[in-house]
Amino acid sequence: MDKNTVLIFSDTVLKRYEEPLNTIFLYNVENDTIWAGNSESFAVLALVDGQHSIEQISFELHKNYPETDFETVYNSVYEICNSLYIKGIVKLKR
Repeated sequence: MDKNTVLIFSDTVLKRYEEPLNTIFLYNVENDTIWAGNSESFAVLALVDGQHSIEQISFELHKNYPETDFETVYNSVYEICNSLYIKGIVKLKR
């Protein structure tokens, strides 16, 4: 994966948001893996739509966190996306 990678959710993923815990859970039924993230992760997930690259997601989120340098935002977005990819929750858009 690189900054131009565009991701989409796998067809085998179930999503659940637990408001009291401020946590989103993603479960891949195909390989029995689970991923949990906070509300900041939810902002990334909303832009994993098959249209935005990792860099574009980072630019969009950086608008919400102007006090944070872009590289820090990008690194966070990349780590979230990479973790989701490793667990098979997202896949490369073909």
